Amino acid sequence: MNNRDAVQRAFNFFALQFAHQLSCLPANGEHVAGDRARQTNRRESTIMQAITTRLNSFFVAVTALAVLSACDSAGIGGAAGDSDDIAEAIALLKPFEGIYNLPDDWNGVNGDEAFLQIGAPGTDGRADVAFYDYDDLDNCLPASPLVGELSKDLFSNRIFMDGLFMFNEAELTRTGSTLNIQFNDDADYDNDGSTTDRVTLSAPREGVSQITDLGAFCL
Repeated sequence: MNNRDAVQRAFNFFALQFAHQLSCLPANGEHVAGDRARQTNRRESTIMQAITTRLNSFFVAVTALAVLSACDSAGIGGAAGDSDDIAEAIALLKPFEGIYNLPDDWNGVNGDEAFLQIGAPGTDGRADVAFYDYDDLDNCLPASPLVGELSKDLFSNRIFMDGLFMFNEAELTRTGSTLNIQFNDDADYDNDGSTTDRVTLSAPREGVSQITDLGAFCL
């Protein structure tokens, strides 16, 4: 339920309560005398206090929901400031676009090759990433690579990669046309016997525009 629906439901609730309380009041012009009049006056006073309390609660709720609605409008695609944030993210991600040749003997396999393809950033300020472990036996690329995404940190200009298990908590930087990936070495990529350290690998950018320039897809 969005904030607009919540406001409407709150309004309907308090409107019903207000109508109920008003229905308990004597009709206009009704004359009540003696003790009954005093009882009616006290009842009217109690009802009016209840109405006032409910109205106050209603206005507090509406004010709070209005604030939340303003915060929601500051979400993705909301306020102008968010457009600026997305534009900044796109500008930071754009230089990472390309195909990178990961170090040889990938994952400890002699002669194994792997490539990382970073796509162009989308309108949401993120970029798709595909990991291709080259098939050295059939000399082809997997038709269904592992996929992840690149995004800018919310509070800084740091770039992170998510979704690829072999690059846990990966942060990306560039040195010229070389991609640097720092990540938690859960799979002991560096074969040092430790899976709790962070390692950095470097991958040069390939001079190709399409992954199939490096080989056909496996059948």
